[in-house]
Amino acid sequence: MTVDEPGKAGAAASDAGSTAGVDSSSATVQMPIPGSAGAGHPGSPASAGSAGTAAPAGATKHAGPGEHRTHGSEAGRSAGWAAPEPSRSRRLATTALAALGIAIGAAVVVGLLLAFLARDIGSSSDAAPGTPSLTLPDGNASAARVDGVPADWTEQTTRSGLVVRAPPGWTQRTDAVVDYRVDPNGPEQVGVGLSRAGDPDVAVTSYVHNTSRGQTAFATPPAVDATGARGERARQLTVTYTRQGTPVTVVVRGLSTARGVVVVATRSASDNPDRAVQLVDSTDASFRRP
Repeated sequence: MTVDEPGKAGAAASDAGSTAGVDSSSATVQMPIPGSAGAGHPGSPASAGSAGTAAPAGATKHAGPGEHRTHGSEAGRSAGWAAPEPSRSRRLATTALAALGIAIGAAVVVGLLLAFLARDIGSSSDAAPGTPSLTLPDGNASAARVDGVPADWTEQTTRSGLVVRAPPGWTQRTDAVVDYRVDPNGPEQVGVGLSRAGDPDVAVTSYVHNTSRGQTAFATPPAVDATGARGERARQLTVTYTRQGTPVTVVVRGLSTARGVVVVATRSASDNPDRAVQLVDSTDASFRRP
């Protein structure tokens, strides 16, 4: 039997449309409905047009009743969505703000610490160093100067040319080395002099042995290191003996100066051992360094 050309074209178009619907991953398969246009009946132009037209690749087709199809990329996003990470500029800004906050906090702490230290230093520098006040032999208390020298001590010049302060009214007495001022009413005395010895240790040791060794109950320990009123290195020797029935203490200090070794010597009653040290410190502080 001979089939007309329109019938052949419709059958071929129907086969091509069915094949395209099966192979396409994104197109929806449409089943022909009997009795409707484009069902593949020979000679139907509508069947050829609908069956022979394939959907473009990647296009989303409208699903039939009760069905829903999504594109591949949309399904991936809906299955595992994650928040985007902050940008690099935002991270840098956050880090810079944190560093700035730490720097400001450190500066505040350092400023408070410096203010506290400055206050303590200022208060300590305003206070005058405490110095022991010396009592004159007559029992009257005298005010002490900042350097520890009693305010009523007067400036005097020794025969060797040294200028020193001593209590007024005390009697002058000299020996081979020291020029003394002696209390006329007691055992106390203060004096300074220049020694021919070239070393402070030799100067004090030789002076004590030459002037006091023959006294009753003479005793002396070895010389010790000491510090002068101006911070000089010194040697010091302490002697005890009995003078006219009264135990006394003698302190002799040797200091190196431009003119040689200066000998500072004092004497006081042994019942007040600190008194001799106070006297030698005040006499040391009062004389002018050559």
